[in-house]
Amino acid sequence: MSVKTFKFKTKNMKMKWIQYKGFVSIPFALLDFSCSDDEQTNQYDPAKPVIVTNFLPDSGRINEKFIVKGENFGSDVSKIHVFFNEKEAQVISSSGDVIYGLVPRSPGVDCTIKVRVDEQETTFEERTYRYIISESVTTLLGKLDETGQTDQVDGTFAETMLNGPAFVCVDGDGNLFIFETYEHAWTAARVRMANEEQDKVVTLAEGDLVNAVFQPVITPDKQTIYVPVTQKARILVMEKSDGWTPRVFVDFTKAQYKELNNIINNNMRVHSLALDDDGYLYLRTNQGRVVKVNTEDKSAVALDVQLGNGGQNGYLVFNPKDKKIYCTLHVQHKIMRFNKDGSDLEDFAGSTQGFADGEKASAKFNQPRGIAVDEEGSLFVADCNNNRIRKVTVPEGIVTTYAGTGTAGWQDGIPEDAQFQNPWGVCVDNDGFVIVADRGNHRIRRIAIE
Repeated sequence: MSVKTFKFKTKNMKMKWIQYKGFVSIPFALLDFSCSDDEQTNQYDPAKPVIVTNFLPDSGRINEKFIVKGENFGSDVSKIHVFFNEKEAQVISSSGDVIYGLVPRSPGVDCTIKVRVDEQETTFEERTYRYIISESVTTLLGKLDETGQTDQVDGTFAETMLNGPAFVCVDGDGNLFIFETYEHAWTAARVRMANEEQDKVVTLAEGDLVNAVFQPVITPDKQTIYVPVTQKARILVMEKSDGWTPRVFVDFTKAQYKELNNIINNNMRVHSLALDDDGYLYLRTNQGRVVKVNTEDKSAVALDVQLGNGGQNGYLVFNPKDKKIYCTLHVQHKIMRFNKDGSDLEDFAGSTQGFADGEKASAKFNQPRGIAVDEEGSLFVADCNNNRIRKVTVPEGIVTTYAGTGTAGWQDGIPEDAQFQNPWGVCVDNDGFVIVADRGNHRIRRIAIE
Protein backbone atom coordinates (compact mmCIF):
# COMPACT_ATOMS: atom_id res chain seq x y z
CA MET A 1 0.00 0.00 0.00
CA SER A 2 1.56 3.28 -1.08
CA VAL A 3 1.64 6.06 1.50
CA LYS A 4 3.44 9.34 0.86
CA THR A 5 4.03 12.19 3.31
CA PHE A 6 4.28 15.79 2.13
CA LYS A 7 5.51 18.59 4.42
CA PHE A 8 4.28 22.17 4.20
CA LYS A 9 6.07 24.72 6.34
CA THR A 10 4.69 27.99 7.64
CA LYS A 11 6.37 30.48 9.91
CA ASN A 12 5.16 28.90 13.12
CA MET A 13 4.28 25.34 12.24
CA LYS A 14 4.75 22.44 9.89
CA MET A 15 1.71 20.59 8.52
CA LYS A 16 1.83 17.03 7.25
CA TRP A 17 -0.41 15.88 4.44
CA ILE A 18 -1.01 12.20 3.93
CA GLN A 19 -1.60 10.86 0.44
CA TYR A 20 -3.35 7.49 0.58
CA LYS A 21 -4.11 5.51 -2.57
CA GLY A 22 -3.80 8.61 -4.69
CA PHE A 23 -6.05 10.91 -2.65
CA VAL A 24 -4.63 13.83 -0.72
CA SER A 25 -6.35 14.42 2.59
CA ILE A 26 -6.91 17.52 4.60
CA PRO A 27 -3.87 18.21 6.75
CA PHE A 28 -3.76 16.48 10.08
CA ALA A 29 -3.01 19.92 11.48
CA LEU A 30 -6.67 20.73 10.98
CA LEU A 31 -7.42 17.95 13.45
CA ASP A 32 -5.82 20.09 16.18
CA PHE A 33 -2.26 18.86 15.75
CA SER A 34 0.90 20.71 14.88
CA CYS A 35 4.58 19.92 15.10
CA SER A 36 7.50 22.08 16.00
CA ASP A 37 10.39 22.52 13.59
CA ASP A 38 12.48 20.21 15.72
CA GLU A 39 13.34 17.18 13.54
CA GLN A 40 14.46 15.10 16.53
CA THR A 41 12.58 11.76 16.53
CA ASN A 42 10.96 10.90 19.86
CA GLN A 43 11.99 7.48 21.06
CA TYR A 44 9.94 5.13 23.19
CA ASP A 45 11.20 4.88 26.78
CA PRO A 46 10.18 1.57 28.44
CA ALA A 47 10.89 3.12 31.85
CA LYS A 48 8.06 5.64 31.31
CA PRO A 49 4.34 4.95 30.98
CA VAL A 50 2.47 5.11 27.67
CA ILE A 51 -0.28 7.69 28.02
CA VAL A 52 -3.28 8.37 25.76
CA THR A 53 -4.82 11.82 26.22
CA ASN A 54 -7.16 12.12 23.23
CA PHE A 55 -8.12 10.82 19.80
CA LEU A 56 -9.66 12.51 16.78
CA PRO A 57 -12.12 12.45 15.11
CA ASP A 58 -14.97 11.06 17.23
CA SER A 59 -16.43 8.92 14.43
CA GLY A 60 -15.69 7.63 10.94
CA ARG A 61 -15.69 4.80 8.42
CA ILE A 62 -13.34 2.08 7.22
CA ASN A 63 -9.94 3.37 6.00
CA GLU A 64 -10.61 6.91 7.21
CA LYS A 65 -7.80 8.66 9.06
CA PHE A 66 -7.50 9.04 12.81
CA ILE A 67 -4.92 10.39 15.25
CA VAL A 68 -4.21 9.34 18.83
CA LYS A 69 -2.51 11.93 21.04
CA GLY A 70 -0.50 11.16 24.13
CA GLU A 71 3.00 10.50 25.39
CA ASN A 72 5.82 8.02 24.93
CA PHE A 73 4.60 6.29 21.75
CA GLY A 74 7.97 6.37 20.07
CA SER A 75 8.35 6.46 16.30
CA ASP A 76 8.92 2.78 15.50
CA VAL A 77 5.57 1.76 14.00
CA SER A 78 6.50 -1.92 14.19
CA LYS A 79 6.16 -1.63 17.98
CA ILE A 80 2.97 0.47 17.97
CA HIS A 81 -0.46 -1.19 17.87
CA VAL A 82 -3.79 0.61 18.00
CA PHE A 83 -7.02 -1.31 18.55
CA PHE A 84 -10.63 -0.34 17.95
CA ASN A 85 -12.22 -2.83 20.34
CA GLU A 86 -10.48 -6.04 19.24
CA LYS A 87 -9.75 -4.97 15.64
CA GLU A 88 -6.22 -3.72 15.00
CA ALA A 89 -5.86 -0.54 12.93
CA GLN A 90 -3.15 0.18 10.40
CA VAL A 91 -0.57 2.56 11.91
CA ILE A 92 0.97 4.82 9.27
CA SER A 93 3.41 6.83 11.37
CA SER A 94 4.11 8.30 14.80
CA SER A 95 5.83 11.46 15.93
CA GLY A 96 6.25 10.17 19.48
CA ASP A 97 3.24 11.98 20.92
CA VAL A 98 0.83 11.56 18.00
CA ILE A 99 -0.05 8.34 16.15
CA TYR A 100 -1.46 8.50 12.61
CA GLY A 101 -3.55 5.59 11.36
CA LEU A 102 -6.46 4.23 9.33
CA VAL A 103 -9.69 2.92 10.82
CA PRO A 104 -10.03 -0.90 10.56
CA ARG A 105 -12.99 -2.70 9.00
CA SER A 106 -16.06 -3.53 11.11
CA PRO A 107 -14.69 -3.16 14.64
CA GLY A 108 -18.18 -2.62 16.13
CA VAL A 109 -20.33 0.46 16.50
CA ASP A 110 -18.96 1.85 19.78
CA CYS A 111 -15.20 1.33 19.92
CA THR A 112 -12.86 1.56 22.86
CA ILE A 113 -9.43 2.82 21.75
CA LYS A 114 -6.46 0.88 23.08
CA VAL A 115 -2.77 1.48 22.39
CA ARG A 116 0.02 -1.03 22.90
CA VAL A 117 3.68 -0.04 22.55
CA ASP A 118 6.13 -2.86 22.94
CA GLU A 119 5.07 -4.50 26.24
CA GLN A 120 2.99 -1.60 27.55
CA GLU A 121 -0.75 -1.28 26.94
CA THR A 122 -3.18 1.49 27.84
CA THR A 123 -6.88 2.16 27.17
CA PHE A 124 -8.59 5.51 26.69
CA GLU A 125 -11.58 5.40 29.04
CA GLU A 126 -13.14 8.85 28.64
CA ARG A 127 -15.22 8.14 25.51
CA THR A 128 -15.58 5.75 22.59
CA TYR A 129 -15.15 6.08 18.85
CA ARG A 130 -18.36 5.66 16.84
CA TYR A 131 -17.88 3.50 13.77
CA ILE A 132 -20.10 4.25 10.75
CA ILE A 133 -20.96 1.30 8.55
CA SER A 134 -20.30 1.93 4.86
CA GLU A 135 -22.26 0.65 1.88
CA SER A 136 -21.33 1.46 -1.70
CA VAL A 137 -21.01 0.12 -5.23
CA THR A 138 -18.17 1.62 -7.26
CA THR A 139 -16.52 1.05 -10.62
CA LEU A 140 -12.93 -0.08 -10.28
CA LEU A 141 -11.96 -0.05 -13.95
CA GLY A 142 -13.25 -0.33 -17.48
CA LYS A 143 -14.81 2.25 -19.77
CA LEU A 144 -16.37 2.77 -23.20
CA ASP A 145 -15.16 5.12 -25.92
CA GLU A 146 -16.97 8.21 -27.17
CA THR A 147 -19.23 6.12 -29.40
CA GLY A 148 -20.19 3.71 -26.63
CA GLN A 149 -17.91 0.94 -27.91
CA THR A 150 -15.22 -1.01 -26.08
CA ASP A 151 -11.84 -2.49 -26.95
CA GLN A 152 -8.99 -4.30 -25.17
CA VAL A 153 -6.60 -1.66 -23.83
CA ASP A 154 -4.13 -1.92 -20.94
CA GLY A 155 -2.86 1.03 -18.91
CA THR A 156 -3.99 2.82 -15.79
CA PHE A 157 -7.35 2.01 -14.25
CA ALA A 158 -8.80 5.10 -15.92
CA GLU A 159 -7.38 4.14 -19.33
CA THR A 160 -8.18 0.43 -19.34
CA MET A 161 -10.86 -0.93 -21.67
CA LEU A 162 -12.27 -4.43 -21.23
CA ASN A 163 -14.15 -6.62 -23.68
CA GLY A 164 -16.63 -8.91 -21.97
CA PRO A 165 -15.01 -9.42 -18.55
CA ALA A 166 -16.58 -12.67 -17.39
CA PHE A 167 -14.77 -13.83 -14.23
CA VAL A 168 -12.46 -12.48 -11.53
CA CYS A 169 -10.32 -13.58 -8.60
CA VAL A 170 -7.93 -11.86 -6.16
CA ASP A 171 -4.58 -13.04 -4.80
CA GLY A 172 -3.06 -12.42 -1.38
CA ASP A 173 -1.30 -9.25 -2.53
CA GLY A 174 -4.53 -7.70 -3.76
CA ASN A 175 -3.83 -8.31 -7.45
CA LEU A 176 -7.09 -8.62 -9.36
CA PHE A 177 -7.17 -11.19 -12.18
CA ILE A 178 -9.68 -10.56 -14.95
CA PHE A 179 -10.77 -13.29 -17.37
CA GLU A 180 -12.34 -11.94 -20.56
CA THR A 181 -14.41 -14.29 -22.65
CA TYR A 182 -16.14 -12.43 -25.44
CA GLU A 183 -18.87 -14.86 -26.52
CA HIS A 184 -19.00 -13.76 -30.17
CA ALA A 185 -15.24 -14.14 -30.68
CA TRP A 186 -13.62 -16.73 -28.42
CA THR A 187 -10.17 -15.82 -29.74
CA ALA A 188 -10.61 -12.40 -28.13
CA ALA A 189 -10.25 -14.15 -24.75
CA ARG A 190 -7.68 -12.55 -22.52
CA VAL A 191 -6.29 -12.83 -18.97
CA ARG A 192 -5.23 -9.60 -17.25
CA MET A 193 -3.82 -8.57 -13.90
CA ALA A 194 -4.79 -5.28 -12.26
CA ASN A 195 -3.05 -3.71 -9.28
CA GLU A 196 -4.96 -0.86 -7.64
CA GLU A 197 -2.01 0.38 -5.60
CA GLN A 198 0.15 0.68 -8.72
CA ASP A 199 -2.81 1.89 -10.83
CA LYS A 200 -1.77 -0.54 -13.53
CA VAL A 201 -3.43 -3.18 -15.73
CA VAL A 202 -1.38 -5.62 -17.83
CA THR A 203 -2.21 -8.54 -20.11
CA LEU A 204 -0.82 -11.90 -18.97
CA ALA A 205 -2.09 -14.02 -21.88
CA GLU A 206 -4.34 -13.83 -24.92
CA GLY A 207 -5.27 -15.83 -27.98
CA ASP A 208 -5.28 -19.60 -28.42
CA LEU A 209 -3.84 -20.57 -25.01
CA VAL A 210 -6.74 -18.95 -23.14
CA ASN A 211 -9.42 -19.54 -25.76
CA ALA A 212 -12.72 -19.35 -23.79
CA VAL A 213 -11.44 -19.12 -20.20
CA PHE A 214 -14.17 -19.56 -17.60
CA GLN A 215 -14.56 -19.39 -13.80
CA PRO A 216 -11.17 -19.96 -12.11
CA VAL A 217 -10.34 -20.98 -8.56
CA ILE A 218 -7.47 -19.77 -6.35
CA THR A 219 -5.80 -21.88 -3.65
CA PRO A 220 -6.29 -20.94 0.03
CA ASP A 221 -2.70 -19.65 0.25
CA LYS A 222 -3.45 -17.38 -2.74
CA GLN A 223 -0.32 -18.60 -4.55
CA THR A 224 -1.88 -20.65 -7.38
CA ILE A 225 -4.83 -20.15 -9.75
CA TYR A 226 -6.44 -22.94 -11.79
CA VAL A 227 -8.31 -21.83 -14.91
CA PRO A 228 -10.71 -23.90 -17.06
CA VAL A 229 -10.54 -23.45 -20.83
CA THR A 230 -13.81 -24.79 -22.16
CA GLN A 231 -13.00 -24.76 -25.88
CA LYS A 232 -9.76 -26.70 -25.38
CA ALA A 233 -10.83 -29.32 -22.77
CA ARG A 234 -8.00 -28.35 -20.46
CA ILE A 235 -7.06 -26.66 -17.21
CA LEU A 236 -4.39 -23.97 -17.00
CA VAL A 237 -2.35 -23.13 -13.93
CA MET A 238 -0.98 -19.72 -12.93
CA GLU A 239 1.52 -19.48 -10.07
CA LYS A 240 2.89 -16.50 -8.23
CA SER A 241 6.36 -18.07 -8.24
CA ASP A 242 6.21 -18.10 -12.05
CA GLY A 243 5.03 -14.51 -12.40
CA TRP A 244 1.41 -15.66 -12.88
CA THR A 245 2.17 -16.78 -16.45
CA PRO A 246 -0.55 -19.25 -17.59
CA ARG A 247 0.54 -22.72 -18.70
CA VAL A 248 -1.25 -26.01 -19.37
CA PHE A 249 -1.81 -28.07 -16.21
CA VAL A 250 -4.18 -30.80 -17.45
CA ASP A 251 -5.04 -31.61 -21.07
CA PHE A 252 -8.02 -33.96 -21.20
CA THR A 253 -7.40 -34.77 -24.87
CA LYS A 254 -4.29 -36.79 -23.90
CA ALA A 255 -4.27 -40.60 -23.97
CA GLN A 256 -4.14 -40.96 -20.18
CA TYR A 257 -7.72 -39.64 -20.00
CA LYS A 258 -9.15 -41.96 -22.67
CA GLU A 259 -11.17 -44.04 -20.19
CA LEU A 260 -12.53 -40.91 -18.53
CA ASN A 261 -13.57 -39.48 -21.89
CA ASN A 262 -15.40 -42.70 -22.71
CA ILE A 263 -17.41 -42.32 -19.52
CA ILE A 264 -18.38 -38.73 -20.23
CA ASN A 265 -18.95 -39.21 -23.97
CA ASN A 266 -15.86 -37.23 -24.97
CA ASN A 267 -17.47 -33.97 -23.92
CA MET A 268 -14.96 -32.31 -21.61
CA ARG A 269 -15.95 -28.67 -22.01
CA VAL A 270 -15.10 -27.23 -18.60
CA HIS A 271 -17.04 -24.21 -17.36
CA SER A 272 -15.72 -23.80 -13.83
CA LEU A 273 -13.57 -25.26 -11.09
CA ALA A 274 -13.90 -25.76 -7.35
CA LEU A 275 -11.04 -26.70 -5.02
CA ASP A 276 -11.72 -28.56 -1.78
CA ASP A 277 -9.72 -28.57 1.45
CA ASP A 278 -7.95 -31.80 0.44
CA GLY A 279 -6.49 -30.27 -2.72
CA TYR A 280 -8.88 -31.87 -5.23
CA LEU A 281 -10.36 -29.97 -8.15
CA TYR A 282 -13.97 -30.44 -9.21
CA LEU A 283 -15.25 -29.58 -12.65
CA ARG A 284 -18.59 -29.88 -14.43
CA THR A 285 -18.54 -31.10 -18.01
CA ASN A 286 -20.82 -29.78 -20.72
CA GLN A 287 -23.12 -32.80 -20.28
CA GLY A 288 -23.45 -32.23 -16.54
CA ARG A 289 -21.08 -34.91 -15.22
CA VAL A 290 -18.71 -33.98 -12.39
CA VAL A 291 -15.03 -34.90 -12.62
CA LYS A 292 -12.67 -34.89 -9.63
CA VAL A 293 -8.97 -34.19 -10.30
CA ASN A 294 -6.03 -34.88 -7.99
CA THR A 295 -3.75 -31.83 -8.20
CA GLU A 296 -0.74 -33.89 -7.13
CA ASP A 297 -0.68 -36.62 -9.81
CA LYS A 298 -3.33 -35.13 -12.15
CA SER A 299 -5.39 -38.31 -12.08
CA ALA A 300 -9.11 -37.82 -12.67
CA VAL A 301 -12.30 -39.77 -11.96
CA ALA A 302 -15.93 -39.17 -12.87
CA LEU A 303 -18.22 -38.90 -9.86
CA ASP A 304 -21.74 -40.30 -9.92
CA VAL A 305 -23.22 -36.81 -10.01
CA GLN A 306 -25.39 -35.34 -12.73
CA LEU A 307 -25.75 -31.54 -12.62
CA GLY A 308 -28.33 -30.69 -15.24
CA ASN A 309 -27.72 -31.67 -18.84
CA GLY A 310 -26.02 -30.42 -21.99
CA GLY A 311 -26.36 -26.91 -23.28
CA GLN A 312 -26.19 -25.13 -19.94
CA ASN A 313 -23.45 -23.62 -17.84
CA GLY A 314 -22.74 -24.78 -14.31
CA TYR A 315 -20.45 -22.86 -11.96
CA LEU A 316 -18.93 -24.47 -8.86
CA VAL A 317 -17.58 -23.37 -5.50
CA PHE A 318 -16.42 -25.34 -2.45
CA ASN A 319 -17.78 -24.07 0.86
CA PRO A 320 -15.36 -24.69 3.76
CA LYS A 321 -18.18 -24.13 6.27
CA ASP A 322 -20.15 -27.28 5.46
CA LYS A 323 -17.57 -29.05 3.23
CA LYS A 324 -19.99 -29.19 0.27
CA ILE A 325 -19.66 -28.20 -3.37
CA TYR A 326 -22.30 -25.78 -4.66
CA CYS A 327 -23.27 -25.33 -8.30
CA THR A 328 -25.36 -22.72 -10.09
CA LEU A 329 -27.27 -24.04 -13.11
CA HIS A 330 -28.15 -21.10 -15.29
CA VAL A 331 -30.85 -22.77 -17.41
CA GLN A 332 -32.53 -24.43 -14.41
CA HIS A 333 -32.30 -21.16 -12.43
CA LYS A 334 -31.18 -22.79 -9.20
CA ILE A 335 -28.30 -23.78 -6.94
CA MET A 336 -27.50 -27.42 -6.18
CA ARG A 337 -25.01 -28.96 -3.76
CA PHE A 338 -23.33 -32.30 -3.06
CA ASN A 339 -20.66 -33.89 -0.89
CA LYS A 340 -17.03 -34.27 -1.91
CA ASP A 341 -17.56 -37.95 -2.77
CA GLY A 342 -20.53 -37.11 -4.97
CA SER A 343 -23.20 -38.22 -2.51
CA ASP A 344 -26.30 -36.39 -1.28
CA LEU A 345 -26.94 -34.32 -4.39
CA GLU A 346 -29.82 -31.93 -3.67
CA ASP A 347 -31.44 -28.68 -4.71
CA PHE A 348 -30.32 -25.97 -2.31
CA ALA A 349 -31.95 -22.71 -3.43
CA GLY A 350 -34.12 -21.53 -6.29
CA SER A 351 -37.45 -22.64 -7.67
CA THR A 352 -38.63 -21.34 -11.05
CA GLN A 353 -37.27 -18.66 -13.37
CA GLY A 354 -37.95 -15.15 -12.13
CA PHE A 355 -37.03 -12.93 -9.23
CA ALA A 356 -37.92 -13.40 -5.58
CA ASP A 357 -35.97 -13.07 -2.35
CA GLY A 358 -36.84 -15.24 0.64
CA GLU A 359 -36.44 -18.80 1.80
CA LYS A 360 -34.51 -21.19 -0.42
CA ALA A 361 -37.50 -23.17 -1.68
CA SER A 362 -39.43 -20.09 -2.81
CA ALA A 363 -36.56 -17.85 -3.97
CA LYS A 364 -36.19 -17.27 -7.70
CA PHE A 365 -33.19 -16.64 -9.95
CA ASN A 366 -32.90 -15.78 -13.63
CA GLN A 367 -29.86 -17.47 -15.15
CA PRO A 368 -27.50 -17.44 -12.14
CA ARG A 369 -23.85 -17.79 -13.16
CA GLY A 370 -20.70 -16.99 -11.15
CA ILE A 371 -20.67 -18.05 -7.50
CA ALA A 372 -18.31 -17.26 -4.60
CA VAL A 373 -18.17 -17.84 -0.85
CA ASP A 374 -17.06 -15.54 1.98
CA GLU A 375 -15.30 -16.43 5.23
CA GLU A 376 -18.64 -16.93 7.00
CA GLY A 377 -19.79 -19.47 4.41
CA SER A 378 -22.37 -17.23 2.72
CA LEU A 379 -22.73 -17.56 -1.05
CA PHE A 380 -22.68 -14.67 -3.54
CA VAL A 381 -24.25 -15.26 -6.94
CA ALA A 382 -24.17 -13.24 -10.14
CA ASP A 383 -27.88 -13.39 -11.03
CA CYS A 384 -27.19 -12.55 -14.63
CA ASN A 385 -30.58 -11.87 -16.23
CA ASN A 386 -31.94 -10.27 -13.07
CA ASN A 387 -29.01 -7.79 -13.20
CA ARG A 388 -28.47 -8.33 -9.49
CA ILE A 389 -25.95 -9.80 -7.08
CA ARG A 390 -27.65 -12.14 -4.64
CA LYS A 391 -26.54 -13.42 -1.23
CA VAL A 392 -27.49 -16.84 0.11
CA THR A 393 -26.87 -17.77 3.73
CA VAL A 394 -25.58 -21.23 4.62
CA PRO A 395 -27.02 -23.44 6.01
CA GLU A 396 -30.35 -21.58 6.22
CA GLY A 397 -30.61 -20.80 2.52
CA ILE A 398 -32.11 -17.35 2.92
CA VAL A 399 -31.77 -15.47 -0.38
CA THR A 400 -31.49 -11.66 -0.43
CA THR A 401 -30.53 -9.03 -2.97
CA TYR A 402 -27.04 -7.81 -2.13
CA ALA A 403 -26.90 -5.10 -4.80
CA GLY A 404 -28.74 -4.04 -7.94
CA THR A 405 -32.17 -2.66 -8.83
CA GLY A 406 -32.90 -5.28 -11.46
CA THR A 407 -32.86 -2.71 -14.24
CA ALA A 408 -30.04 -3.23 -16.74
CA GLY A 409 -27.70 -0.25 -16.70
CA TRP A 410 -24.56 1.23 -15.22
CA GLN A 411 -24.90 3.21 -12.03
CA ASP A 412 -22.75 3.39 -8.92
CA GLY A 413 -24.01 4.40 -5.49
CA ILE A 414 -25.66 2.64 -2.59
CA PRO A 415 -26.42 -1.04 -3.26
CA GLU A 416 -30.17 -0.44 -3.52
CA ASP A 417 -29.67 2.08 -6.35
CA ALA A 418 -26.78 0.45 -8.22
CA GLN A 419 -27.31 -0.98 -11.69
CA PHE A 420 -25.56 -3.86 -13.43
CA GLN A 421 -25.88 -5.32 -16.90
CA ASN A 422 -25.68 -9.11 -17.17
CA PRO A 423 -23.04 -9.69 -14.47
CA TRP A 424 -21.26 -13.03 -14.88
CA GLY A 425 -18.50 -13.43 -12.32
CA VAL A 426 -18.03 -12.68 -8.62
CA CYS A 427 -15.30 -13.14 -6.05
CA VAL A 428 -14.64 -12.00 -2.49
CA ASP A 429 -11.49 -9.93 -2.00
CA ASN A 430 -9.13 -9.79 0.97
CA ASP A 431 -11.22 -7.11 2.70
CA GLY A 432 -14.39 -9.16 2.39
CA PHE A 433 -15.78 -6.97 -0.41
CA VAL A 434 -17.47 -8.51 -3.45
CA ILE A 435 -15.86 -7.92 -6.85
CA VAL A 436 -18.17 -8.23 -9.86
CA ALA A 437 -17.33 -8.88 -13.50
CA ASP A 438 -20.06 -6.65 -14.95
CA ARG A 439 -19.89 -8.24 -18.37
CA GLY A 440 -22.55 -6.28 -20.19
CA ASN A 441 -21.05 -2.98 -19.04
CA HIS A 442 -17.45 -4.12 -19.79
CA ARG A 443 -16.46 -3.01 -16.29
CA ILE A 444 -15.26 -4.36 -12.95
CA ARG A 445 -17.33 -3.24 -9.97
CA ARG A 446 -16.76 -3.42 -6.21
CA ILE A 447 -19.53 -3.83 -3.63
CA ALA A 448 -18.37 -2.63 -0.22
CA ILE A 449 -20.91 -3.60 2.40
CA GLU A 450 -20.04 -4.31 6.00
